[in-house]
Amino acid sequence: MKGYTQICLVSKQAMPNIIPALMYKPEKVILLTTKEESRTAVNIKNVLKNNSIESYIFKNYVNAYNINSVTDACKSIIISEKSKLILNFTGGTKIMAIAAYEFFRNSQKPSLYCDTEENKIIHFQSGNITYSDINTKISVEDYLQSYGYKLSPYHTTDKKKRAEKNKQFVNFIDNNLDSFLEFIDYIKPRISNEQPKVRIGFGDYDLDPLKSGFELSYKNRTIFETDNINEITGTWFEDYCYFKVIKNKIDDILFGTDIISGDNTENEIDILLTKNCKLYIFSCKNKKETKNINKQDLYELEGLRLLAGGTFAKAFKLVTYIPLASIFKRANELKITLLTIKQLNEFII
Repeated sequence: MKGYTQICLVSKQAMPNIIPALMYKPEKVILLTTKEESRTAVNIKNVLKNNSIESYIFKNYVNAYNINSVTDACKSIIISEKSKLILNFTGGTKIMAIAAYEFFRNSQKPSLYCDTEENKIIHFQSGNITYSDINTKISVEDYLQSYGYKLSPYHTTDKKKRAEKNKQFVNFIDNNLDSFLEFIDYIKPRISNEQPKVRIGFGDYDLDPLKSGFELSYKNRTIFETDNINEITGTWFEDYCYFKVIKNKIDDILFGTDIISGDNTENEIDILLTKNCKLYIFSCKNKKETKNINKQDLYELEGLRLLAGGTFAKAFKLVTYIPLASIFKRANELKITLLTIKQLNEFII
């Protein structure tokens, strides 16, 4: 659809405005917005600019519940624009969508609807309806920006580098998961917040303090050395989760991310990824922390999912113990999936 100008009705759900533009690369995009959604329109405009798509916000705000307001805006655009026009009526209120669609249909101009649930773009033209598969990608950063979030200026890729450095250790854990979890259960209460001063052995495992760090052995064979004991007792779990989710064919991923909302509230997220233009949020809790998981953790995760991704975002909390029944029930109500580390092995995005 190159050479077309795409008209979009703006609503809180930014993705249906952005996806068709990224997919079809129109000549430009015109955003029809209410005053209440003007901030969303600016967010969409910025994401389109990131992807080299020209866009502008229509000069007058439309009234979300006034048919004439919407049709007048559409009429003005049709008169002033010289390029071919296509309407994306996925967003806006129902009144806005109906008014704009009817005006374009009566003007014999094409329209489209972005169905993110079925991963389809539905085209309406001259009484005909056709379907196209959504075939585009969006970065995590662009997805967040479309909902008013940005990455912290202090965001780094340190965790991804750490995971790559420890990949061989994570592979060992994956191949010996049951015995490794038993070993971790044994040593954690014996280490507490102190660094181990003497060898700690359990089963086939031995943890030895070195002058410059720690050595972990299995059946008298060194499997991992580190200067940070937490890589053995804690952060291995984040790395393990990272490698498990990237086994899926994903579009983009950020690991260990600080994001900032429009009101400058900062949140740290373990794993954020996009696939099929949807955002997935993972909160990784290691085995020791799992005992402290409560309903408040779920509310925080759900709140972030709604703010950072609308109804198109998926949220998961990764745990190693089976959650309490009351938490499991509440998680289901909030559409948050609780997974044990063993369930993660079989989990497919």
